[in-house]
Amino acid sequence: MKARKKLNSRAGFTLAETLLAVLILLLVSTIVATGMPVARTAYEKVVLTSNAETLLTTAVSALRNELGTAWKVEQPSNNHVTYFSASTGTRAELYLDGENKIKILDYAGATSLDALLGTNQNKAATTARDLVFQSDIDRLGKLTLKAGSITLDKATGKVRISGMKVFSASNVELASLGDSSDDSSDDSLVISVFSCEGA
Repeated sequence: MKARKKLNSRAGFTLAETLLAVLILLLVSTIVATGMPVARTAYEKVVLTSNAETLLTTAVSALRNELGTAWKVEQPSNNHVTYFSASTGTRAELYLDGENKIKILDYAGATSLDALLGTNQNKAATTARDLVFQSDIDRLGKLTLKAGSITLDKATGKVRISGMKVFSASNVELASLGDSSDDSSDDSLVISVFSCEGA
């Protein structure tokens, strides 16, 4: 009988109970709202670092493909290596620009046949391109691949690219090849080429 009376009763929450529920809801909402930007920043940092490491891995692979079968490789000046690409059959130049970005300059019309015949090897250069394409409209910002130096050892037929790093749009280092904190060669990418000029 008492249970029936309670069910039929129209009594609700008291004012104090309602205010306490609203206060608890407000506190939980405030904690969640303050934590969201922190969580988002942490997530974006992880994604950006992951993208940078992917870019670095892709760059290493692209350099191995570009130089691994290159022939008539020579170094006309510091941080510039010229070669004939086996994939395109044309002359190209791998170099660091003024900001130490790795670039490739393809020479229009300078073919491997010209190299064999020794004729007309310095034809017009086309526009320089980045080694690895990275979108400028990435929501998290543009990533930039840079290196310290490019050198050719004619005696061993190896190209050494040292200090490869990926930077964010705000110039923060996100990924690097090896550990550049010590003076070892762990931060260098060494690629054996098919043939060197004058070796």
